[in-house]
Amino acid sequence: MVVWPSRRSQMSIVTVAACLGLAACATTPGPTNPVQNPNQSKVAVGMVTHGQANDPFWAQAKQGAEQAASDFNVDLRYSAPPTTDPQAQAQLITDAAGQKPAAMVVTIPDPAVLAGPIKQAADAGTPVIVANVGVNQLDQVGALTFVGQDDALAGQQAGTAMGQAGVNRAVCVIHEEQNTALTDRCSGFQQQLAMTGGTVAVVHVNGSDQQGAQTAIANALTQDPAVNGVLATGIQGFSAASAAITGLNAGGRVKLGTFDVSVENPDDLTAVQNGEALFVVDQQPFLQGYDAVQVAAFQARFGQHPFRPIYTGPSLVTTDNAAKVTSLYQGLGKQEQRISVAMVTHGQGFDPFWALIRKGAEQAASDFNVDLAYASPATTNPDEQAKLIIEAGGKNPAAMVVTIPDPGVLTAPIKQASGSGLPVVVMNIGATLLDQVGAITYVGQDETLAGQEAGTAMAQAGVTHGLCIIHEEQNIALTDRCNGFQQQLSSTGGTVTVLHVNGSQLHDAQQAVASELQQDPSINGVLATGLPGFSAAGGALQSQNAFGKVKLGSFDVSTTNLTAVQNGQAQFAVDQQPFLQGYDAVQVAAFQARFGQHPFRPIYTGPSLITKANSAQVLKLYQGNAPVLVQQGGYPS
Repeated sequence: MVVWPSRRSQMSIVTVAACLGLAACATTPGPTNPVQNPNQSKVAVGMVTHGQANDPFWAQAKQGAEQAASDFNVDLRYSAPPTTDPQAQAQLITDAAGQKPAAMVVTIPDPAVLAGPIKQAADAGTPVIVANVGVNQLDQVGALTFVGQDDALAGQQAGTAMGQAGVNRAVCVIHEEQNTALTDRCSGFQQQLAMTGGTVAVVHVNGSDQQGAQTAIANALTQDPAVNGVLATGIQGFSAASAAITGLNAGGRVKLGTFDVSVENPDDLTAVQNGEALFVVDQQPFLQGYDAVQVAAFQARFGQHPFRPIYTGPSLVTTDNAAKVTSLYQGLGKQEQRISVAMVTHGQGFDPFWALIRKGAEQAASDFNVDLAYASPATTNPDEQAKLIIEAGGKNPAAMVVTIPDPGVLTAPIKQASGSGLPVVVMNIGATLLDQVGAITYVGQDETLAGQEAGTAMAQAGVTHGLCIIHEEQNIALTDRCNGFQQQLSSTGGTVTVLHVNGSQLHDAQQAVASELQQDPSINGVLATGLPGFSAAGGALQSQNAFGKVKLGSFDVSTTNLTAVQNGQAQFAVDQQPFLQGYDAVQVAAFQARFGQHPFRPIYTGPSLITKANSAQVLKLYQGNAPVLVQQGGYPS
């Protein structure tokens, strides 16, 4: 049983319990104790794709997967059929699952053939990550998440670019018959071009028969002279289309665009640079392979994964950035040149949540040859954080990672940094402010959605009147959590009261919660938006002997609230996975600084709901040498 402290002992645990939340406390951390590295124990990940060994795209994806396997001590078992044969891939999936890996990564170009064996693996208890193609089949196959490109959206982006170039009649080339991703690309292209009055004809070719494919495209262009644009859905289609357009001497009249990047023969990036092609839609295969294995390894060890898919594309490569993107593909995995990344957060040094974020950031810095300059204010003072952001920007780092708990104070200095050309990644809080501050993307939790997740769990537990505790006045993330909670509970007829407390005054906060419960006996659920609120609410419920009668839930994780979940005193904890959050933020910043590329959409590391069913496995992440590990933010073990 978790025993909440008496009034006398409460103040002595402020830095251990109350400072575990999203943004509670202060000071610069001292050196952490050496702790066990989670990568010390090797895990096996089976990866089965439909990609061919002689395809440059899949060579890049495999290289990324192998790099992640090296970084995370993974026994990577990669396999692919010798031809684009879904039956052969299905057999490889069955064989891979039979080896009982800790997790699997699969592609699903043909759901009709592949869904069965993948579902069988997932049902047997193997965590499955879908990569590259198959985002719409996650529920069908029992997979956890997806890493890759939104192909319909990518097709729309291609349609926008073609329309801006004056294309009104286009051909979309599909080079692999059974691949649903290619169909989605053409569908998105067709939808977007139709919005400007354009039309699209789909041409199916055999990508492995280049001469036949070239002839088929040339015939389509000859039969319909009105065609003034060709979109290839992959490198093989680009090669055939380029040859067909050149053979007809139609390069000036017919615009050419393609999906996926090649710096080999055919070299579509050179074609963009010299004007033979308008653009390449890049889904960043190296990053795609890397992130898929990274997600699989994290899930295998700790039972956690990003809440939403990681979209590595679409990223449009044009004449403006083709030279920089070329450097990525000519030096994939090569990180000899050390770069600097500044990271300025509002998190306090003795707060274990922020210590875990910093530990993740430091591990990413090590993995990606980054000189990480981390800074945070001594107190939760937005003016002090703004000053640190200005100072960090003045040192001319290659990229910057920031948090935005107070937009009114922090927007201007961040905008000043991004306006100078510095790539800025927003982390932890500030997802809705990307355009306002000129940031490239966000890594963290969707706070409103997280509140809704908590509301769903509370409603299922029978809560009809909830109390939502905000422990830090100026933090918009906590307000968003309560708003989402309120929205979701009201959808089932429930109501929510919001209570503001001072998270640094644990005794007073507990008294405020207790008073609210006494004044309104209809309250049958309490949601803490962070660990200071959780400690105060737990103490109040204990003093009133109200555990069970009043349901308790919390945001963010400590060994204390995980134990409370295990023994039934708390219903759940909403985890945003701080170690992964810090890691991914620095990873994204480093990739952007080197190669001018980043995930197309935000990476949502949370919300991930921890209940009695999975709390024991998650506890492995935070326990280790607890309480010292969690208190000092040591590397998860």
